[in-house]
Amino acid sequence: MNLCAKLAYSQLTVNRKRTSWTLLGIVLSTAIINAVYGFLASGYALFTKDGMAVSGSYDGSAYFASFVGVGVVISVIIIAISVNVVTNAFRVSAGERTAQFGILKSTGATNRQIALTVIYEGLMLSVIGIPVGIAAGLGVNFAGVKTANNLFASWNKIDGIGSEWVFEYVVVWQIVALSAVAAFITVLISAMLPAYRAAKISAMEAIRSSKDISLNITHTGINRFKYNLRPYMKVPANTYGANGFAKKLFGFEGVLAIKALKRSRRSFRAAVISLTVSVILFVTVGGISAQVDSITNFLYPNINANASLQVISAYEITFGEANEDLSIKYTPVKSAAANEITARLRKFSDTSLIGVGGFYRAASAVLPENMISPEMAQILGEHTTNGLYEVSVWLLTADPLSYAKLCEQAGVSQGSNILVNNYRYKARSGKNETLTPYLFENQTIQIKSAGIPSTDLKLHGEVRGVPEELLYGFTGERSELTVIVPELDAMYYNWFANTEDVSGFLEHAKTAADEFIPKNGEVEMFIEVYDVGEATEAIRGIINLIKVFIYGFAFMLTLIGLTSVISTISANVLSRSGEFAVLRSVGMTHKGLYRMLGLESILCSVKALIFGLPLGCAASYLIHRFMMLSMGFGYSFPWFAVMFCIFGVFVITWVTMRYSMAQIRGGSIVENIRKEKI
Repeated sequence: MNLCAKLAYSQLTVNRKRTSWTLLGIVLSTAIINAVYGFLASGYALFTKDGMAVSGSYDGSAYFASFVGVGVVISVIIIAISVNVVTNAFRVSAGERTAQFGILKSTGATNRQIALTVIYEGLMLSVIGIPVGIAAGLGVNFAGVKTANNLFASWNKIDGIGSEWVFEYVVVWQIVALSAVAAFITVLISAMLPAYRAAKISAMEAIRSSKDISLNITHTGINRFKYNLRPYMKVPANTYGANGFAKKLFGFEGVLAIKALKRSRRSFRAAVISLTVSVILFVTVGGISAQVDSITNFLYPNINANASLQVISAYEITFGEANEDLSIKYTPVKSAAANEITARLRKFSDTSLIGVGGFYRAASAVLPENMISPEMAQILGEHTTNGLYEVSVWLLTADPLSYAKLCEQAGVSQGSNILVNNYRYKARSGKNETLTPYLFENQTIQIKSAGIPSTDLKLHGEVRGVPEELLYGFTGERSELTVIVPELDAMYYNWFANTEDVSGFLEHAKTAADEFIPKNGEVEMFIEVYDVGEATEAIRGIINLIKVFIYGFAFMLTLIGLTSVISTISANVLSRSGEFAVLRSVGMTHKGLYRMLGLESILCSVKALIFGLPLGCAASYLIHRFMMLSMGFGYSFPWFAVMFCIFGVFVITWVTMRYSMAQIRGGSIVENIRKEKI
C-alpha cells in the first residue's frame, strides 16, 4: 500500500462517524440506481412478452428505447443528487486535513499525490459501498416486484383487459454491472472535485488553514466586548457587523450563529442544497399524489351502480378522393335490440337499472346567436360566423322507462327530442361550475358529422338535470350541446345496475347481450361486463402502485440527501469544539451554546424551505398542467406535503444539532482549547 493510500485509510479510520455516513450515502445511491434499473428491466420483460409489443412501427425496439430513455433521465437525477452529497463528505474530509496537506507539500509531496489521497478515500469506500448497495438494490427491486404484483392482482381479475400484468423478478448481469459502473462514476466524480481543489492550495495557505474558513474581524481582543450571559446585554451592532437585527431578536448568541454560518458557508450550503432538493422532491411527489388520487373518480364518476354491461362498436373510416369525402362504417346498437336487452335485464331479481346509448363520433350544430345565453357566449368566445355559433353535439338515447321519466320531466309526449339545458365547465378557480347554456324556444337545429348526412332536429322540450349515468360516455360530459332522442343507431350502449347478486347479474347480462347483439356485423362489436366495485378497486391498485414508487423513489433520494445534512452538521459542530471551549471560558453556558446552535439550525432550515417550497409547488403545478389538465382534473395544492416538509426539516436539523452537541458536552475547557491548537 503506497503512502497516499495509507493516508486515506488513516483518515477513514480516524473519522469513523463521517466515514459511516459517507459509506451510507454511497450504498443508498448504488441501491437506488440498481433498483431502478432492475425494475425497468422487469417492466421491459412484461411489455415484450407474449406478443404484448405492438406490431408495426412501435415494436420491441421502440419499447427498449423508451425504457432506456427513462433509465437515463432517472440516472441523471440520482447521480446529480448523489454527487452533491458525497462530494460534500470528501470536501469536509479534505478541509480537515488542509494543514496536513501543507506539511506534506513542504516536505516534497506533489499536487497529484495530494489529490490521490482524497481519491483513494473514494476508491476504498467504493470497494465496500458498491457491493453492499448492489445487494440492497436487488432486495429493493424484489420487494418492488412483489408489491407491484399484489397491487395489480385486482386489475388482473377483470375480464377483457388482455394479457395479465405480472412482473417478473429479473436479475441480469448487464444491469448489475451497469449499476456498479454508474455508482463508481458517481463516487469518482464526488472525490475528484474536492481532491483537485485541495491539491491547488499552496503549502503556506494549507498550513495556516485559511482557505476554507475566513473570518473578517473588525474589532479584536476579548476586552473589546463583555458577555455576562444576559441575553438583554446591549452590545453595539457595529461591533459585529450588520447583525443588529439578529442581536435584538436572539441576543448575542444570534450574532455568533450568523457569523458561524457566514464563515462556514460552503459546508452549510451543501446541507441547505440537500434539504432543498428533499423538500422539492416531497412537495412535487405530494402534488402528483393528489392529482393521481383524482383518477379514481374518473372511472365511474358519481354513478350509483355496482354492475355494468357495455356494448361498443369499433368503426372504420374510408376516405374518398377529397378529404371531406369519407364514410364511417360501424355496427349499430339498434334501439330495438337495446330495448330487448333492457327488458331481459330488468327481469333479474332485486335489480334497478338504467340504460343509455350514444354516438361518439364528433358532431356539431350551427346555432343562431339569439339562442346562446350570455354566460355561454362568454365561454364560447367570439367564434361566430355571420351571427352563428358552431357547437359540439352529443346525441343520446335512454331505455324506455328512463326516457318516459325524462319526457314527463320535460312536459312533452314520448317520441320528443329533449334538450339537456345544462352545461358543466371548469372555472378559472379550478372548481366545476354549471350554467344554463341556451335560451330554449322549440328551435330546430341542423346536426352534421363527417361521413354522415346532415339532419334537421326539432327540439320539443328541455330538462335542466339528468341522471349521471346518461352523461357517462366517451366525451359526452364535455359536449356543448346534448340532446336526448327516442331512437338512435348507437355506437355504444351502457347499462348500469344496482343488484343484490353482482356476479349472477353479470353472467345474466353477458348471456342477454350475446343473444341480441349481432355477431356477423361489418365491424367488430365488443361486449364487456364489469363489477364496478372490483373495477374501482383495480384502479385504486394501479394508483397505489404509482404512489408507492414515486414516494419510494423520493424517500430514497431524500435519505441520500439526509446523509449529507447529518454528516455536514455533525462534522461542523465537532470541528468547533475548540471554539465552544473558548466561548465557555468567557462565561457562555451550555444553554447559550444550545441556543446558538438552535438558531443555526433554524436559519439553515428556513433557507432550505424558502427555496424548496416554491420550487416544489411550481413543479407540482407544471406536472398538473402537462399531464392532468387535459383529463379534466383540477389542481390540488399539496398541503400535507408542504406541512410535512416544514415540520420534518426543522426536526431533522434541530435533532442533528442537539445530538452533535451532546457528543462534545462537558470535558475540560483547557484540554479542548489545547486540542484545537494542536
